Amino acid sequence: MVKTTGVFHFRLGGIIVKRYLTTPIYYASGAPHLGHVYTMFLADCARRTTRMAGDETRLVTGTDEHGQKIERAAALAGATPGAFAGERSAAFRELWEGLGIDVSFVRTTDPAHKAVVTDFWQRLCAAGDIYKRHYTGRYCVDCEQYFTGDVGECPVHARALEHYAEDSYFFGSPATGTG
Repeated sequence: MVKTTGVFHFRLGGIIVKRYLTTPIYYASGAPHLGHVYTMFLADCARRTTRMAGDETRLVTGTDEHGQKIERAAALAGATPGAFAGERSAAFRELWEGLGIDVSFVRTTDPAHKAVVTDFWQRLCAAGDIYKRHYTGRYCVDCEQYFTGDVGECPVHARALEHYAEDSYFFGSPATGTG
């Protein structure tokens, strides 16, 4: 990030942009649907509006290709997680191209993305902002969410929660228990 004339600019791919818009990254566990299109349509409208006002604007989206959700969807399809996520990711990219949405597309499995995340992770660890501890809880794979308290069933999917016990990384301070 660079600050010039009171406005923060972002350096992306060798150019400096005044506006950086992003959407949620979409799970590559299923096909694109109307909710994805709606989100991208609104983001593209915002990008076009800021460009008409004279600001260089970059819209970024992509696919998240990790987790049990993708592993299970791939198994049901008889594919490896990598091949399955690759097909789904291509479907998203093709949809945005077909709709004329100018977007920079990132896959969480892209080498460039991995390099940026690795650098960021290492800086957080060096600053003492990441720590590891054991976690036990009830989990909904479809929501990718842990539940606490007396919840025994996912309120969204009306299915029994799965019990997970694993070592996990947390953001915060192990001394204060935040994270």
